[in-house]
Order: sequence, then structure tokens, then C-alpha cells
Amino acid sequence: TFANKAASAIAGYTSSELEGRRLLEVLPGHELSGMLDVYKRVVETGAPYVEPALEFEDVWGDGRRRRRVFDVRASKLDDGFVVVTREITEQREQELELRRRGAELERTSREAAIINNFADLLQGCETPNEVYDVVEHVCPTLFERHDGAVSILGSARDQLAVQARFGSGVADMDELAPGACWALRRGRPHH
Repeated sequence: TFANKAASAIAGYTSSELEGRRLLEVLPGHELSGMLDVYKRVVETGAPYVEPALEFEDVWGDGRRRRRVFDVRASKLDDGFVVVTREITEQREQELELRRRGAELERTSREAAIINNFADLLQGCETPNEVYDVVEHVCPTLFERHDGAVSILGSARDQLAVQARFGSGVADMDELAPGACWALRRGRPHH
């Protein structure tokens, strides 16, 4: 007989449009998510229902679609039940963003640790061969999705001799002409 502003906002209908209708039938996603069956079990068994993150896509009264998250708590009340629903979509999105940022910071921190270790190892090298060994052992971790090589330009400046390689894409490369390297041809990094 009456729908407050919160119920109207959740269902996507005005209070007057909700009057005379069963709220559970107009709540977005409830039929698809099986909530009517859940509420029926609450009444039949007396066991409360707690779902701190019920997620579904709304199809509102005006046809708009939106992914939403709700904290839903249902308890038996005499021969019926009471449901407390709180929308937590924004909080959930903030949590996911914090997790994403945390994962990004963790990745950045891990990369910084690898780079610091790489620098320490390079500073401890006494011969070029030790440098090449360090490159071959550290670079696959540092550049996980990339292949690469360290080449030395010969004194005649007509050949690049591969001294160290990482990844499978450069396994058969031993030498190349300086003109074959776009970075050398352009005098700047080239991707």
C-alpha cells in the first residue's frame, strides 16, 4: 500500500507506480537471482538469510540496465518475513578499485626489487661475461612477456654481435647488421 523513497530507488518505479503491486515481483533481478525461493525458505525453516554481497544486473522500470550489489538480510517474522536490503554498489566498486591499486602497487614494488637486485648484481660484475650471465638470468623475470638480447657493436661498426639473450624469440640470433636495428638507425629507442 505504500513504498518509501528507498524502495522506489531500488525498484526504479515511483511510489505511486509501486502502490498495489507486490514489491518482490518488481524488484530488479529478484526473479533471476531466485530470491523469492530464498524468502520462502526463510519462512518455512525459520533460518535467517544473510548475503553481504548479492550482485545482479537490474532492469529498471524505465528499461535501464545497471549492475548493482546489495547487502541482504532476511528473517522470519510471525508467519511472514522481514528483509533489510542495503545497496553497497559504490562501496563494492571502491573495494575493487582498492584491490586493483593494491595489486598494481605490489607489482610495482616487486619490479623495483628486481631492478634493484639487477643493479646490485651488475655493479658486482668484473667482466663482460659476468654482465651477460646476469642479463640472461634476471631479464626473463624483469621482462616476463618479452624477448630480448644484449648486443655489442663491433669496432668496425658493421656488425652487432649478440652476447646475451632472454626469451625464445631471439634464440637463433647471433649477429645482425646495425641497419637491421631500428633503434640504431633512428638513434633513439624503438618499440
